[in-house]
Amino acid sequence: MRRAGNERGEHALTTVRGWRGLSIEALAGSAGVSPALIRAIERRELFANEMHNAALAKALNVTPHAITDWRVGPELDCQEMGAPKAAPLDADPVSEKPCD
Repeated sequence: MRRAGNERGEHALTTVRGWRGLSIEALAGSAGVSPALIRAIERRELFANEMHNAALAKALNVTPHAITDWRVGPELDCQEMGAPKAAPLDADPVSEKPCD
């Protein structure tokens, strides 16, 4: 699986925040979000919504794409994040359940 971020596997938001020399608290103040939200995003405990991504990107002077944790492989996402896995296109929606 490939993650956005750096070679240490940090979230892309962590990487860009580091490039800008900002603490979590400073970024939170600039973006108008809570430090707890940024910590949770960086620890991959939750995904930022579109509004949060836009605010964080603006505060960091990057595009939202630059701080999005893009992942490859829905099976791995399902296992790591507890999120439902995308069903195959030809799956029977009644009999096949995601992450089974």
